[in-house]
Amino acid sequence: MNRIEITLERIEFPDWIEEYRTFVSRVLDYLNIDNWEISVLLCDGEMIRRLNKSYRNKNEVTDVLSFPQGDGETAPGGEGPVPAGDIVIALDRITEQAAEYGVEFVEELYRMSIHGILHLAGHHHSGTSESEPMLQLQEKILTHLMGEEKS
Repeated sequence: MNRIEITLERIEFPDWIEEYRTFVSRVLDYLNIDNWEISVLLCDGEMIRRLNKSYRNKNEVTDVLSFPQGDGETAPGGEGPVPAGDIVIALDRITEQAAEYGVEFVEELYRMSIHGILHLAGHHHSGTSESEPMLQLQEKILTHLMGEEKS
């Protein structure tokens, strides 16, 4: 069983937090990932800008940051969930992108959550082209899971 910790920083507590936790769990299930421990921090653009500057030397707001932890193989001491890492998502940036791309907020939030999880799982991309295999997988997962929600 996966452990998903969600924390909030510099934002109001959203009423959709449990639905979001369920979605993250469904992404891990789709990827056949079990026994992971991940942390998701939902924050504002200023906080993610500071993290982006500190860890990537980019003084700009971004939508999602992923911080893989360990080798993904074993938990400390060999017991309990595997500490996979942390994902940080700027909700105000997600709101802006949703409007920019003409999609609902929840769709963009889910897309960027999948993106962060894929990075924790070892996937990479070199650009933003739709031909990038990681981005194709991201959209495949999003389409599948959002289709399930509508059923």
